[in-house]
Amino acid sequence: MSKQLEFLKSRIAMSRKKERDKPWVEKAYQLIRVDGRSIRGVARDLQIPEATIRYNLGLLDKEFKYYSEDVMTPRVQDGKGPRVLIFDIETSMFLAYSFQTFKANISIGQILEDSYVICWSAKWLNEPEIINSSVHNWKKKVGYCPLNGKRKSFRFNESKVIHKIWHLLNEADIVVAFNGKKFDVRKINAKFFEYGLPEPSPYSIVDPMLICKENFSLTSNKMDWVAKKALGLEGKSKTDLELWIKSQAGDVEALDYMQSYCDQDVVTLEEIYLAVRHWDKRTPNTAIFYPDNEMRCTCCGSRNLTLEPSASAITGLSKFSVYRCNNCGKVQRDRTSRLNKDKRKNLLMNVRQS
Repeated sequence: MSKQLEFLKSRIAMSRKKERDKPWVEKAYQLIRVDGRSIRGVARDLQIPEATIRYNLGLLDKEFKYYSEDVMTPRVQDGKGPRVLIFDIETSMFLAYSFQTFKANISIGQILEDSYVICWSAKWLNEPEIINSSVHNWKKKVGYCPLNGKRKSFRFNESKVIHKIWHLLNEADIVVAFNGKKFDVRKINAKFFEYGLPEPSPYSIVDPMLICKENFSLTSNKMDWVAKKALGLEGKSKTDLELWIKSQAGDVEALDYMQSYCDQDVVTLEEIYLAVRHWDKRTPNTAIFYPDNEMRCTCCGSRNLTLEPSASAITGLSKFSVYRCNNCGKVQRDRTSRLNKDKRKNLLMNVRQS
């Protein structure tokens, strides 16, 4: 299948509703760019002015260039283990009218401009390259602003930023995000919904903040505190409200710093994830993603396991051998009961009151 046809099918599947009001655009693109027909002949058959077809064809050519260079290039895979994506997003503040500053109840009618994704950063686990995208990676576009009517702003490039992260999440088996279950993943899903994108392929979410909350009593579960105080890492870059104000105003220097801030967050997040992942009691079983039948660690996939002869994992009705991973430290049990059949048969269970 040609790249143009791949792009066309992807665009049709993910196009926004307003683009579906012109279904002839994709049809014309396929006839001209994929099937090789002339613009004049297609204009005659579709009964669309030739100039209109040329204009829309130019727009799709620019869009195809973006997809072919940044989205359709596959990640190099070694065919082993899960694809673990570390990612973080930075969003804008929303603008609203308010009568007060304390305990302000802001209704939908008071909102002037909704929040949008300024940028995101991501990296595949244990790979050095950082992948990112920001609204200021493209030229300013004209859009409607409730404060002063139409204006040029980077925020109107959000759709490109969202489309790119969709393809990364669609490729991932496991996604790691700090406070990701409550914020990052739900926010990015809301943007997929807003731009008419389908749900990405299934992936498991690992949230290091929840791992810290469930297992430790730290003074703070914020990422900067966990990185600096608990792990002795560099931590997050310094930011303040002024950075967000300048970024939303289109200050390129501020937007550059916002992107580097997000990049640093992803690097720090990877270090935190590697440090706390073996504490996760609900970690996705990474051994499933390997093609062999070897015994592997559920957390990191390593085969370097040691049987703990004096330890046992006890459930309500059984007893299992315990293994420790020498790579990540994860403690796990096997699936074969150490109790004989007669012992299991004579075990009683507690009665739970409804």
